Parts: sequence; C-alpha cells; structure tokens
Amino acid sequence: MLRFASELIPALLVGLLLGLRFPQLPSRLAPSLVRWGVPFSLVGLLLRSGMGRELVVAGVMAALVNAAGLLLLLGWVPLRRSIPHGGLQLGAVVGNTGYFGIPVAVALLPPSSLGFSISYDLVGTLITWRGPAAGAGARL
Repeated sequence: MLRFASELIPALLVGLLLGLRFPQLPSRLAPSLVRWGVPFSLVGLLLRSGMGRELVVAGVMAALVNAAGLLLLLGWVPLRRSIPHGGLQLGAVVGNTGYFGIPVAVALLPPSSLGFSISYDLVGTLITWRGPAAGAGARL
C-alpha cells in the first residue's frame, strides 16, 4: 500500500501543477484520450485476459444484439417516442459497460469472463466511435 501511495501522490501532484499552470490543457487532451485511449486500453485488457475464438464469437454476438436493439428502436414507435434523441437511443442500446460491466465482471465473475465483458464493450465502443470529421451528435 505504501508503494502505491508513493507512486500515486507524485503523479497527482504533477497533474495538479500542470492543471494550475495550463488551465486549458485538460480540455485539449480529453477528446483525444477518450477517442483513442479508451479503445486502446480495452484492447490491452483483452490481450491480457487472453484472446480466443470464443471471444470473436462473443464480439459478433454483441454486434448482432446491438444492431437488433437499434433496429427495434427504429421500428417500434412507442419505444422511439420514449427515447426521442439519437444520442440517447445509442446510449440506451450500447450502454457504458466500460465503467460498470467490466468492474462487475472483475468483482463477481471468474477471471475467464473478463474477455467476454471486454469484447462486448469493445464492440459497443467501435459502434459509437466517430472520427474527427463526424458531426457533434449521433442521429439514428
């Protein structure tokens, strides 16, 4: 625990000093970190947990489930009225498993299930990933 604190505290202090000296730095770094850092870190976790054929099948199944959910939102009018905006529709279907699903899988499931959670989240990330030339909001 002492080693963790001895590494964490200097890093936090450097971040605090950089934030005080350059107040606009976080707003410049955040879009790139979200756009590129999240998918790369997910791939790193996936590689660490071990990749196999079953994870590719899980990724394809996740893509099919996400596509079915999006088609259901587009085709079923009462559901589309209850979630009117494209960004909310995409968030309702894809979700945010990176902040909830992966920690739950780590805490409650055996270590072999981490790859399945990451493959689902990676597919969701790739579905919602947009390049710099894309518009500001998602429209379905």
